[in-house]
Amino acid sequence: MRFLMIAVLTACAAAAPGARAQNLPMTVPLDSGRLVRLRLDDGTVVRGRLLQPLAPESPEVAFCRYPAPPCRSMDLPRAVRLESRLVADLEVQRGTRLWRGAAIGAGVGAVFGLLTGSLYNGLCDSYGCGQPIAIWMFTQALGTALWGALFGSQGVVWGPAP
Repeated sequence: MRFLMIAVLTACAAAAPGARAQNLPMTVPLDSGRLVRLRLDDGTVVRGRLLQPLAPESPEVAFCRYPAPPCRSMDLPRAVRLESRLVADLEVQRGTRLWRGAAIGAGVGAVFGLLTGSLYNGLCDSYGCGQPIAIWMFTQALGTALWGALFGSQGVVWGPAP
């Protein structure tokens, strides 16, 4: 009986999660100005631009909330300082969704151009009064691809910190 109790206590102690390291979940220091997304221990997610360089052993993370006007110093109310031990996960910006937005915009524009060109040419009374449908499709696709790229450039692609 005593052996069983010791075995159960040992198994419970081995299965218990250990204390998390105090270092940030990254291997390479990040320079100031880098856009980061922090997942805190309580589950909240905070985005911001670093105001000072950040290393794995940094005691705190200083950043300016994003999206917002940029902070020039830590004196502004938008500037935030968090203890590193509160950060559960750290991600950095890896790019934008510009090309995805442009591709979606081009596809929507091509369909819209097909419909618009077909309608316009279908209402023509004489032969050759309208432009070919391919021209309609191209111009609509180009215009909406530019709008899609504009909107897609605002989407951030996140990845793990290096």
